[in-house]
This record gives sequence, structure tokens and C-alpha cells, in this order.
Amino acid sequence: MMLRRAARRQRRLLSDRCGTVLVRYRSFMLLVAVGAITMLTQVYGGEDVPPDTPAISAN
Repeated sequence: MMLRRAARRQRRLLSDRCGTVLVRYRSFMLLVAVGAITMLTQVYGGEDVPPDTPAISAN
């Protein structure tokens, strides 16, 4: 009985820790995604790049 209760409490702690890590890194991932999108729009949307040229030669 005590083992089951301890396992349940440990599982709850683990899920809480994973939740806080996800919440903490969600804003960071959103920042990275916004930065990548703005970089892509600057590279591709700034000048008319023909679709057959690679992205490295565009900048």
C-alpha cells in the first residue's frame, strides 16, 4: 500500500517537472521559431530569388 502511494506521488512529481520544463522551453522555442521565420522572410522575401538557385547564394 505504501509502495503504491509513493509510486503515485513520484509519478505526479515527474509529470509536474516535465510540465514546467515544457512551459519553460515553450517560450524559447517560440522565440526561435519567430527568429527563423523572420530570417527566412528576409532571405526569400527581400529580393526576387529564382526558385532554382540555392539559398546560400541568395544572400
